[in-house]
Amino acid sequence: MDVLVTPAGRRAARELLAAREAPLVDVVGLLDDEDSEALAALLAKVLTRLYHRIGHAERMCRLCNRTACTTGAVCPVGDAERRHGP
Repeated sequence: MDVLVTPAGRRAARELLAAREAPLVDVVGLLDDEDSEALAALLAKVLTRLYHRIGHAERMCRLCNRTACTTGAVCPVGDAERRHGP
């Protein structure tokens, strides 16, 4: 049996992601390029270690904006799963 997302479900997901993203964009937007790169490197380390503890990207990323992770950026969780996945 397939489960399909309804248009209302897609809309709700977009609204949830936008509401969660807005405060982060405001805070991270204040960082200069050097600080942004340092933060990205630290988050990559933290997320990779967390992946090794949890062992499955879907458990970590179920509320993630998957498009953001696959369009123009490398997701550290996806990268860890590709290299060390189940």
